[in-house]
Amino acid sequence: MAFRFFSRFKETGGPGCTKRFIESNDEWFVCAAKEMDNRLKGHVSSLESYIEIRRILSGLWPCFALIEFAGQIDLPDEVISHSVIMAIEEATIDFVAWSNVIPHSVIEVGTTDIVTDRIFSPITWSRLAIAQVI
Repeated sequence: MAFRFFSRFKETGGPGCTKRFIESNDEWFVCAAKEMDNRLKGHVSSLESYIEIRRILSGLWPCFALIEFAGQIDLPDEVISHSVIMAIEEATIDFVAWSNVIPHSVIEVGTTDIVTDRIFSPITWSRLAIAQVI
């Protein structure tokens, strides 16, 4: 199924869009493997490192490429790398990633690292998201 999907993606997706889709998925798999290893070893990430990990593991970076693909757009690299676009992407990812952490904290409290993953209150999450936008 994945092979057929990507074959179709390559046929109609632009080169920049395709490159971003491949790179963002690769980054997700590398980060997921590293996070699994860290959890098995009992390693606790710093808050800054955890925020970066959450951004990647949210799975939203590939979604931006999928939006380009669905809209039949191939944005130039200078647009994608523009500071305003990057800030919008990060704010979107932070909003979704942190919104996802809060309801799952009740479910996963026995299986995850409570200090870095679940200790902050919803008010703190809101402040983090607002600070990212500003």
